[in-house]
Amino acid sequence: MLPRLLVLLCLSALAACGSSQPREEPSPAPRVFGQWELVELNGQAMAFDDRAPSLALAPDGKVAGFAGINRFTGQADSQDLREGRFAVGALAMTKMAGSAELMAFERRYLTALESAERIQLRDGMLELWSASACVARFASSN
Repeated sequence: MLPRLLVLLCLSALAACGSSQPREEPSPAPRVFGQWELVELNGQAMAFDDRAPSLALAPDGKVAGFAGINRFTGQADSQDLREGRFAVGALAMTKMAGSAELMAFERRYLTALESAERIQLRDGMLELWSASACVARFASSN
């Protein structure tokens, strides 16, 4: 039994180190899928006493989340998300009311989502970009 185990260990080591070709890193695109919490909106850091606004991206292109008062859902093209493009269609929302301040924040957040054109990962954060400005940054909540 010991010689067989030793042979398997040696073969594993050779397989891991034996390739002279550089290893290709997996595409970062699938890492955009998952649950994200808002940490910055239009360059302003965000801190929340209660539940943070969120964004969930699914491999089939489903977009959903919490905007501060209301929940939303919509659809993006899944291939676009994989290739770094971000364009959500019309968002369906619940219709709960909140303070004027929270309602104004929610409008700013949804405007950022609707204006975003690109999506990227940087330093473990998900960023949504419109033209040359980052309109929203998210931390993973997975």
